[in-house]
Amino acid sequence: MSKVKKGETPEITTIAAALNKTLNSYSIAEYEQCTLVNAILLALQDDHFRSHYGSQAFTKRSEPTPAKLAKSVVDAIKRVLQAHKVDNHRLDTLLSEYSTIRNKPWAKETKLKKRTAAHPEDNIVIQELTKILASQVLPLMQSAGKGQDIIGLFYNEFTRQARADRKTGVVLTPQHITEFFCEVVNLNKNDVVFDSCCGTGGFLVAAMKHLVSLAGTDEKKKNHIKQNQLVGIEKRTDLFTFAFSNLMINGGCKPHIYQGDSFSEESRKRVEKLKPTVALLNPPYDVGQEGQLRFIENALYCLEKGGRCAAIIQMSCATSLKDSVIAMKKRLLEKHTLKAVFSMPENLFYPVAVITCVMVFEAHKPHRKSDKTYFGYYKDDGFTHHKTLGRVDSGKWKNIKSQWVDNFKKGRNKTGLSVLRHVDAKDEWCIEAYMKTDYSALTEEDFIKSIKDHVIFQFSQGNETNEAHTTKKPL
Repeated sequence: MSKVKKGETPEITTIAAALNKTLNSYSIAEYEQCTLVNAILLALQDDHFRSHYGSQAFTKRSEPTPAKLAKSVVDAIKRVLQAHKVDNHRLDTLLSEYSTIRNKPWAKETKLKKRTAAHPEDNIVIQELTKILASQVLPLMQSAGKGQDIIGLFYNEFTRQARADRKTGVVLTPQHITEFFCEVVNLNKNDVVFDSCCGTGGFLVAAMKHLVSLAGTDEKKKNHIKQNQLVGIEKRTDLFTFAFSNLMINGGCKPHIYQGDSFSEESRKRVEKLKPTVALLNPPYDVGQEGQLRFIENALYCLEKGGRCAAIIQMSCATSLKDSVIAMKKRLLEKHTLKAVFSMPENLFYPVAVITCVMVFEAHKPHRKSDKTYFGYYKDDGFTHHKTLGRVDSGKWKNIKSQWVDNFKKGRNKTGLSVLRHVDAKDEWCIEAYMKTDYSALTEEDFIKSIKDHVIFQFSQGNETNEAHTTKKPL
């Protein structure tokens, strides 16, 4: 396995990049990499596995086989899940997904050929991966405190280069944005947080960290948060597995995360019984503009009256003038209040090219003619592109986030940043259509950037033909 230099940040992302490079050399697919890492991290929660992985079954003296190692991982996972008293239905689903690792070549064959090697070598993939995760990742998790989206970080790194999920509509929300959401909806320690398409559980991990922090030294409340205030639905079995284990690994949670269709009556009734007050979500983008808005509508339906919902979706959902999209926006406004729309950085989901916005609603309170929506031009989050690590914080995010949140909560009109305006279903829900430009501060570089941004924006709407409608953009 590739060595990781100490002191590099973010360290877990660096470790994931190194592991990805090595596992790729064994021709292990990206989705298999994440399942394997996820499985071992969960197995390491088992005392017996953690105390023995470096001795008996994992030493050359006992001549371990990949098959034995894979079986020991799955057996440990079963013990962990049973210790947490996971119900039989979810236990079977989780074990079925984790057991798939036992059927892979890297978990059965004693010799494995690397892409760069002329001949097969001893298969030590699971052995070495376990050592690295136990010695490098677990200490980082413990020192950083609970609440870091570990599985999401690995998943993002393992799929970043290959863009493996580009066609499936899966675009995981960056961790700094999931934390930003918690402040936007003003989470309090009694909130029950729901994600109807929870992916690897990033929003729920961020919410858990935020809620636990608000609980202070009240251990009873912290335990209640972990056992009762985190709710999720995920349709894909593999992502459901990642989300469930992510919450268990991070905070010892027994989350109310279920595998299934969040639009089904069964799922709705299950969620409503838990009385969620906040919804945080990033719906799949392959369902189209109306489909993404339906995810928001469905999440709002499950919330208590006055609940808050924040969702990050494609900008085209806010700007499209299609009759079907306008109809969906009208349905939303008839039952819920549109509190805010933030235009997000163009490269937020790098390397996936998608332009997004964040919509914030108040549930079960119709949007009145007197209601003004806050529109924010939140295009610069202070992150820069790193050649090997993707987007990384340049040290500006903390102050930028504070400014974004404070400006929204105080409802300020601020040139170049925000506008308060009443909108209806036929209007464009983005600040670019309404904000004023400070022309005195313009440069030639600003003009060139504006042209590029406009071309990218129109292309993202599918308006690359002469049918494109004009949207005002700040220079």
